[in-house]
Amino acid sequence: MNPAGHTIRSLIDQHAETSPDRLFVKYPESGISQTWSEFQARVQSIARYLKNMDFTPNEPVAGLLGNGQAALELFLGGMYGGYKVLLANPLSGANILAFVLEHSESKKLFVDQQH
Repeated sequence: MNPAGHTIRSLIDQHAETSPDRLFVKYPESGISQTWSEFQARVQSIARYLKNMDFTPNEPVAGLLGNGQAALELFLGGMYGGYKVLLANPLSGANILAFVLEHSESKKLFVDQQH
């Protein structure tokens, strides 16, 4: 939690409630845009998915993802659900990735179609 007492979940929920139709993000790789309410629905879906995959609160969730929509959604969706999220950059190189992922303690690794 930050000094103001907010979490990722509370900030997303607050913006979705007060500015539901305001643009939150536009992904340059696809041109897809999401409002606060659309993004809230997406991260809630990801949080439910992780729970249904038997992740427990504070359990590490790892992703091997390039910068983009999948990375942002897993990062904030995982945090929204109360998980620790590790995003590894595929450009880091095999040795660094192996070290980071071995020490992440994550049981599963999420990857995008490119990786």
